[in-house]
Amino acid sequence: MKRQQRFRSFAGLCLLGLATSAFAACGISGGGASISFGGYNPLSFQGKLVSSNLDSNGTVGVSCNGLVQGVSYTLKLGSGRSNNIAARHLAGSDGGSDLAYNLYTDAGRSLIWGDGSTGSVLSGSLGAGTSSNSHTFYGRIPGGQNSVPPGSFSDQLVITLEYAP
Repeated sequence: MKRQQRFRSFAGLCLLGLATSAFAACGISGGGASISFGGYNPLSFQGKLVSSNLDSNGTVGVSCNGLVQGVSYTLKLGSGRSNNIAARHLAGSDGGSDLAYNLYTDAGRSLIWGDGSTGSVLSGSLGAGTSSNSHTFYGRIPGGQNSVPPGSFSDQLVITLEYAP
């Protein structure tokens, strides 16, 4: 039998938060997952300066308590505001601007973190007893987005933890 917990983000630049169920043996530990890209420079001048990719990374933990036997789990990530896992967008605070970005399961940023049907998932297993694992995920805002005005940008994502003994 698979159990699911859904985790919804709080405000902030791609900040993923935690919601728990009292009867669940497993959950996302450490308050969820977060990633901050810092400042993005969109300016490019032909032949002189080209904006570059802005990379960052974050971690998400899985913790299980009171396990009599081991569990296998997956962490799936929703599409965010764009409704498109392959083309996520951070919404600008001005209400009209978007900044393309994505999250990945590998350091080479070639495997988009998604729901398993689109994109890849983070997965692992935990042994009996109280255990936890930590997973690193990777983010990128592609360079060359020249028409983005100054401001704050954010997205809201849902992490789904599925686990089964």
